[in-house]
Amino acid sequence: MSPKIAVELGVREYDSFCTPCSPATLLDSGDRIAILAGESRLVVPAAHYYESVPTKRRGETSFTVPQMYVVKLDGMIVCDKGVIVTADGHDVITDSFRTYNYGNGALIDRGERRYIAQVKTSPKEFLPGTWLYMDGAKAHHYGHYLVETFSRLWALPNLPPDLGVLVSRRQWRPFMQTYLLAAGFPPERIRIADLPIKCEHLVIARQSATLRSYASPISKHLWQSIGAALEAQFAATVDRRRLYVSRRGAPVRTMENEVEVEEFMKRRDFTIFQPELHPVAEQIAVYRGADLIVTAVGSNTFNAWFSERQPRKLLMSAGFFPPIDGLMGTVVGGDISYVCGQSVEPETHPITARWHMDLGVLSGALDEWLSQ
Repeated sequence: MSPKIAVELGVREYDSFCTPCSPATLLDSGDRIAILAGESRLVVPAAHYYESVPTKRRGETSFTVPQMYVVKLDGMIVCDKGVIVTADGHDVITDSFRTYNYGNGALIDRGERRYIAQVKTSPKEFLPGTWLYMDGAKAHHYGHYLVETFSRLWALPNLPPDLGVLVSRRQWRPFMQTYLLAAGFPPERIRIADLPIKCEHLVIARQSATLRSYASPISKHLWQSIGAALEAQFAATVDRRRLYVSRRGAPVRTMENEVEVEEFMKRRDFTIFQPELHPVAEQIAVYRGADLIVTAVGSNTFNAWFSERQPRKLLMSAGFFPPIDGLMGTVVGGDISYVCGQSVEPETHPITARWHMDLGVLSGALDEWLSQ
């Protein structure tokens, strides 16, 4: 990013300028905040691991779930990469960060709560009316969208019914419209904007989940209601009860012998399913019908959160065990176990490294898992 557009900003916390209110008075005059759930703890139980060599396990873990709020802010400037700047152009607000502990690659930490924003902050236009913020630093990525952007819709029952939705044109992907339509937003209420843009009124609901930090039980109704709405649009045409979800062709964390693993899973009476080859509504219908899901760790597991009767999941990985699986499994339900493969790039971080799933290890793990 060119230094010519780098801007140094502070951080403005909501409690320093927002008036506490109820959801019913959220749209009254001025900057306002409605807190709908207080801080709490979420205990994620230890998962079961099947392995041929010892691996770093995640035991029972307690996470802090922060307050869940909705704010209405006047004159905010919505910028690229999830950065939101106050009307005076001096500060960013809390929801500029991907997690509640201040992480965003577009904001360089200078210390003492000062940040360099590496995005343009001078608005191109003024947007009248009241808009629901549905953008984020990595909203174009399917998994990041579900966790960091879609998860804001937990607040819908507490919001006015006629809000529009604001999305960045750079981040926009067609799958988003499927989810927004299911949530009750017709195309005419979806504004795909060139950023930066200054909003007359901007409504922001806190993320109800982040990849590593927390997941709030307040969101359970969201996943189930949207899942039911999407399933109603599509009659799934595959045998869904025993599902192997393939990541074949994934550009990172590639399982080098996935074709071999798929053939093995077929022999074990699992249906092979590649989500990205199917419309979103069909994906959700297929996952909602599954009793058992076997797949590699990644966003391909996230569609299961939409199921009312959570399937059991056996997740394959070579050292990458993201907290979000256990966090959301605790919120929506569903048993999770891991079977461990081996990296073929030991010097590379497991979040991106290529790896191999030994069929002997998988076979033994599958036998024991199915017997439970």
